[in-house]
Amino acid sequence: MSAPNGTPAEIAQAAQSILEGLPQRLDQVLRPWAQSAPHQPALIGHGRTWTYGDLARIVDDTATLLRDHGVRGGDRVMIVSENSLALAALVLASSAMDAWSVVVNPRLSEREIDQIRDHCGARVLYYTVGVSELARAHAARHAARDIDMGALGTLAVSPVNDAAIAEPGNEEVVAYVQLLPGAAAGVDALTTHAARQLTAYKRPAEIIVLDALPASATGKILKHKLAAAARHPLPGGPA
Repeated sequence: MSAPNGTPAEIAQAAQSILEGLPQRLDQVLRPWAQSAPHQPALIGHGRTWTYGDLARIVDDTATLLRDHGVRGGDRVMIVSENSLALAALVLASSAMDAWSVVVNPRLSEREIDQIRDHCGARVLYYTVGVSELARAHAARHAARDIDMGALGTLAVSPVNDAAIAEPGNEEVVAYVQLLPGAAAGVDALTTHAARQLTAYKRPAEIIVLDALPASATGKILKHKLAAAARHPLPGGPA
């Protein structure tokens, strides 16, 4: 693909026009395909195939179940899961109801998963116990109960976190990056990488680097220490 022609302002305007025509939610990407090619395969996993028509119906059904489980628009929905059809459905269903999905690998340690749960303020956690024994182990620690999720099979669902704060909207994305043992990530290295690899509209507004999530002796996140962490604005990022 050749580089676009024009001044930086013209290129930015053209990019903005393209962005304005894109779906506002992940689940909206599949809707046209469900209309135009409902019988074509959309997802394949663990010996099963979901067509686009199947997927649209399953996403809607799953969104209804999420509401029944206490999830609201703007809530964080944490999904402890290996790659699976159920994971895809939960992410898309969260999008459909304007909730934030936080996908976590069950191979993380107990402490890491608990810290991410506390830091993101998850309202409800789902565990794909049918495809992951590690997910089942975390579900047992969190007093989650097994329930029938229809096409998703049996999943475990945590008790509702009544203290969770719903924050509707999709203007901010928080990514948790875990480095390999011995690796270092300074602000300069991260900002240089972002500037080289990401177009301007994808660059984060700021980067916060922590050696570890601050926690008490029992593993509870100390949010007052997070608020005091040094924040580094990224040149060229969104305002």
